[in-house]
Amino acid sequence: MTNPLFVAATNNRQKFAELARTFAFFGQTIRPYWTYLGRLQFPKEGTADFKNNAEGKATFIQQRLPEATVVADDSGLFVDALPDHFGVTTMRELSAHAHDDAAMNRYILRLLGTQTNRHAMLTTTLTVLSHDGQWLTATGQRRFQIPFVPVGQYSVGFDRIMWDSKTGLTLAQLPNQARIPFTPRGIAVPKLLTQLR
Repeated sequence: MTNPLFVAATNNRQKFAELARTFAFFGQTIRPYWTYLGRLQFPKEGTADFKNNAEGKATFIQQRLPEATVVADDSGLFVDALPDHFGVTTMRELSAHAHDDAAMNRYILRLLGTQTNRHAMLTTTLTVLSHDGQWLTATGQRRFQIPFVPVGQYSVGFDRIMWDSKTGLTLAQLPNQARIPFTPRGIAVPKLLTQLR
């Protein structure tokens, strides 16, 4: 497949911005679906499987933009010490308890309290549905530790509480170009692009 028109199936502007930066890092362009359609309400997501959720979003947009190669994403946080929280329903849980990124991080830190086991994993499943009906999937995962306070100014959200042992920094302490390879999307996108070649 040569230079497909990548279209992102998301209403989340922050997620789209990260996807766009990540695709650009690997020499590709992706546009939000609302460039072509205006904003739509996606079907309700499930609670069991990242891949199914991503495929549902991709199908929904591809039916309306049949010539596009649609990229959809479902992501989540797993915290070792909090096995009954987050996972596939990460954003739904956080949205029920917090109104912005800073409050979401405070919620996670409050749940963890003084726990010494602060290991966590971010995971992203990306799916691509091409105009000819071809499905591709790639997953990116990375382990982190959660500090006791948010740190970093280069990005927002979980990046401020995801400390990476390899760099000795949180994701938010790394400028964009340095950060991308350490993110789950930065791991998943090149896997997808390799499959498309």
